[in-house]
Amino acid sequence: MIEPKKPRPPKQTLEDLLKSNQVVTGKVIVERKKVMDEAIEFEIRERRYKANNTK
Repeated sequence: MIEPKKPRPPKQTLEDLLKSNQVVTGKVIVERKKVMDEAIEFEIRERRYKANNTK
């Protein structure tokens, strides 16, 4: 006996995906990169400061 196929749930629209943060826009990526670069600069400065003050 063949089981009937289950209906698929409807595909999400782009708006739905954006609201649920499953899709990231270019603007968000640029902002994240900017924040990441600032964090890296901070860490590098902190390491230099600690290296100079531990001698």
